[in-house]
Amino acid sequence: MKKMIKIAFVAAFAAIAGYGVYANQKTDVMSDLALANIEAVSYTHLRAHETGRNLVCRLLLEKKKTKKKYK
Repeated sequence: MKKMIKIAFVAAFAAIAGYGVYANQKTDVMSDLALANIEAVSYTHLRAHETGRNLVCRLLLEKKKTKKKYK
């Protein structure tokens, strides 16, 4: 009987904790004005702002991908 009470207590605690996590999740809702001000940026534009370090990393990753294709 004590074991059943413990199981019921743990289940109730887990349900309450789970509901608390669910209730406290925030959803980010953007206003229509904010959505209207979002512009798409091309990949070329993003690459124009690369730093030397990022460029080297990207080129090494692309080189790594190329090697795997031909194996």
